[in-house]
Amino acid sequence: HLPTGARCTPAADWRASIGGESYIASFHELAKSKLRIVFYIPEAHVMKSLAQFQGVLQAAILAIAVFGVLLAWLLTRRQYAPLGRLLRQFFPEGAPLKNDEYALIAQKVEETRQQNEQFLEEIRSQSARIVNDALLSLLTLSHTMSAQDIGVLLGMCGLSFPEPRFHVLFVKNCELCAGDEPFGAAAAVCRLSSADIALIVNDRPEKRDMLAELRAALQALCGRQPQTLVGISSATFSIGSLSVRFHEATVAASMRACAGENTLITFEDAAQSAASIYYPMDKEAQVMAALHESDYERCRALLAEVRAENEDRRRISPVMMRYLYQAFISTAYRVYDSLQLEDKSPLSTALKALGPSVGSNALFEDILDMYRLTCDLIRKSHDMKSLRFVNHVVRYIQEHSDDPSLSLDAIAKKFEVSYYYLSHMFNEATGQSFTDILNKSRVKRAVSFLSETGDTIQAVAEKAGFTNLTTFLRAFRKETGTTPSGYRKLAKSRQC
Repeated sequence: HLPTGARCTPAADWRASIGGESYIASFHELAKSKLRIVFYIPEAHVMKSLAQFQGVLQAAILAIAVFGVLLAWLLTRRQYAPLGRLLRQFFPEGAPLKNDEYALIAQKVEETRQQNEQFLEEIRSQSARIVNDALLSLLTLSHTMSAQDIGVLLGMCGLSFPEPRFHVLFVKNCELCAGDEPFGAAAAVCRLSSADIALIVNDRPEKRDMLAELRAALQALCGRQPQTLVGISSATFSIGSLSVRFHEATVAASMRACAGENTLITFEDAAQSAASIYYPMDKEAQVMAALHESDYERCRALLAEVRAENEDRRRISPVMMRYLYQAFISTAYRVYDSLQLEDKSPLSTALKALGPSVGSNALFEDILDMYRLTCDLIRKSHDMKSLRFVNHVVRYIQEHSDDPSLSLDAIAKKFEVSYYYLSHMFNEATGQSFTDILNKSRVKRAVSFLSETGDTIQAVAEKAGFTNLTTFLRAFRKETGTTPSGYRKLAKSRQC
């Protein structure tokens, strides 16, 4: 027992030798009594216990390793068992592989590789088509789209323009592919056809050299390929106006075709050159109205008047005359577009004839011929639409002829056409008046009621939609050649 304040600090390695045997000392302090008890443990006993612990630990580690190897073997066997069965089927145990067997394996591996490459190529091709379609939608319909739709299409194309300033370039009759030079400087490339390409160039201040680089490359391309036409739009700060700028680029390219010059033309240059041409908006509106009415003679007179004003009185250059003819074709194209005419072959023929080697008189005759064919197409389209419309109205009359309030005025309001236009359409398409068609449908209903019911003549007339018995009797006799009573008697005698 140590007195208060005494300290017992055994060394880090407290050892003692008693009776020739080594001991290792340790102590334990009792908190309440301040008693420190010193223990002497035989060193041989400690080392034996430590050796036993090390042995147990090593055995456990060995057992875990064996268990892991066994588990990995079982999993591998289960995973590759089908492959093993397939190999044993083709290559029996003990039989060495032959050259043809090696060739078979190599062939299967090569077929698998080719299938994978073909699959990846199809994915890349489909992705390219999706991107190209999205770009085409932006170039042709962006002015009709919402900001959300435009954002979706930009995401599909992988385009991001925080500060947009664009030019659109239209390259026509180009023999290069969209991925070849000189298109590497473009922000986006849209393949319009096998020989026509549209380029979207981001013309931000730090990217100005890209537009200059692209213009220089395209100018060199025009020198190598004289048939190539390049038009450049004016700048735009709105993605929503890409379709308008694309139209400007096509107009500029058409201007270059008219000029027959092997150079790039911007829309601003084309507009400035065309300022001397007489083709006012009101005159173009008259030409479009005549086309809508399929009035070829009126179109011919208006176009001849505009041509005489430019060629005889203003004496503009042959290049500007070709640009005027291009404007005539553009007027017809807008009518095609508004009427959604599918057959655009007359336009294509006129555009192909619009070259520098064709004389002015021959060109004008080609354009007049195009207008004549266009009037024929529009007339046929009007006839088909009128016939479909009349058939639709006739079906409506037949379905609602039992309504006493049904009238030509009510139907005209329902279908949002004028009373006189609808009356004219009936006479033109069917050769009958509205009243004839309505009475015929009501008499058909009355015939059914007379045969199937015992209602009075007055009740049958009302159920059929007639409000006046005299009108019913007159209409019935006109359609059947007899009276309602006579028809009923005849129907009963047939049943007997």
